[in-house]
Amino acid sequence: MAFNSMFGGGHILIVMLWLIGTLLLIVSVFINNQVAHYTQRDERHKEKQLEYYRNTFSQIGVILLGIAVSLFIFFFQQSYLERQRQDSQMQELLANLADSFTSGTRLRIFQQD
Repeated sequence: MAFNSMFGGGHILIVMLWLIGTLLLIVSVFINNQVAHYTQRDERHKEKQLEYYRNTFSQIGVILLGIAVSLFIFFFQQSYLERQRQDSQMQELLANLADSFTSGTRLRIFQQD
């Protein structure tokens, strides 16, 4: 339970999307190295096939990183708004408590006279 409150499901999702996106981009860099190798050997079919995989992996990786950044911004905003709401509720509660406390003291003072 404490783990879930500290690292909510949304944060884990963001980290996983970021890791997978980064991994796909790294894989596309390695595939790009192989494309250069096959270009030097003049194997056009294998070169085109690897270019397709490289482009696919890099596009999916960038999309996943974009989703991760968007979710991070969303969860950050939600957390900020929740903190602001809790702070305003606490201030309202303290103001009501102070008001009722001062009203109670005024009544006691007038009752003792």
